[in-house]
Amino acid sequence: MRQQEDYRRQGIFVVEVEKVARRLLESLLVVVSVLLPEKWFREYQPILQARPEEILAYLAPKVQLEQMTGFSMYQGVLAVCDAAAAIPMHRGVDSLNVASAAAAFLYEANRRRGFM
Repeated sequence: MRQQEDYRRQGIFVVEVEKVARRLLESLLVVVSVLLPEKWFREYQPILQARPEEILAYLAPKVQLEQMTGFSMYQGVLAVCDAAAAIPMHRGVDSLNVASAAAAFLYEANRRRGFM
């Protein structure tokens, strides 16, 4: 939970799931960087090259990435976006699963920027 507060204060959104990272990279939101195992780079290279902004891509063996991040990267991809948003929650609901949270975030961020 502390990390989420740190991210919010920095004005960034961090994606830790491959499918959500791919959707983020396919969206109109500005992506700052990606961290991924070398084996994923070929698959992500066309998406990264199609982006209008310059994205820092950090590549390393999965074992090193897990040592750097301090957690198991079973999905293998970490992406950082330069936007942060709060998802309104109903009373008694303290969290959403990652897919639901990411979908709500990407929809609202695109809506606020006039892309929808």
